[in-house]
Amino acid sequence: MTKSKIPNLTIGVIEDNKIFRDHFSELLKKNKSVKEVFSWQSAEHYWHDNKKGKQNFLFIDINLPGINGVELTRLINQKYPKIKIIIITVVSSEETILQALKAGAKSYIEKSEAPPVDFILETVVSGGAVISPTVAAKILNNFKLNTEATHSESLSQREMQILEILSTGTSVKKTAESLHISEKTLRNHIQNIYKKLNIHSQAEMMVKANEMGFL
Repeated sequence: MTKSKIPNLTIGVIEDNKIFRDHFSELLKKNKSVKEVFSWQSAEHYWHDNKKGKQNFLFIDINLPGINGVELTRLINQKYPKIKIIIITVVSSEETILQALKAGAKSYIEKSEAPPVDFILETVVSGGAVISPTVAAKILNNFKLNTEATHSESLSQREMQILEILSTGTSVKKTAESLHISEKTLRNHIQNIYKKLNIHSQAEMMVKANEMGFL
């Protein structure tokens, strides 16, 4: 990283663990593009400091006493949207991760998986995001579950019933007979299922049925 890329950065660390706060602040100070590093032990200490809002980056812990990291992220993002907020914490439940990102955090890092400081700064300044592997896996899992729920909600009760039967390998003819409908009507339902799930074959329908928990 060079000074020409991100010169004279002012960075803040909001962390109630003094050992980690001091250690991480020292790591930041060693970066040649960092001009100043300030630290606070709580959201309240930061919010009542006349230095608030003057940082380029803020590293925020989630489990702060009083106002937590998610709420502080939301407050800062509303009042100082130019500050790039990076969550660095040991708290990484799916709900907390999503809340922090929705509140305006640009990155979410688990302390045990934190990459080098230089990499974090350069990535975020260039418009990227630093997401720990464990955090990324939870985000993808949440996305998958939401996608499956959306698919499920888009199908009618009859279409869900048809999908469940067909996913067992039952033929179109036998499925129609079991539902007491004509094969033509059943094929119309199948075409609607294909359209709603954005699939184009029986094989894709089997895969989708598996994702939705029918297999």
